[in-house]
Amino acid sequence: MTPEQKYDRWERVARLLYEDATRRSGESRKQTAKLKFYLAAVRRHESARRALAAERNNSEKIAAANLAKQTLDQAREDLKR
Repeated sequence: MTPEQKYDRWERVARLLYEDATRRSGESRKQTAKLKFYLAAVRRHESARRALAAERNNSEKIAAANLAKQTLDQAREDLKR
């Protein structure tokens, strides 16, 4: 194998490694974004649940709790994908 062929092979290997690292980085960023969304939904749900427990008759807080629960359910579904 000539030195030029060796260089071409190393260049191909380096390109494959770079493409793999770029792909994994993108996947990692997507997963991180999903986790952040999920954690924010959990915090909103817990906050609304605590507020609802403090005042059971307040319809605004019930609506906020329901909305937070829907957001949490959606975040769980997004994490599954």
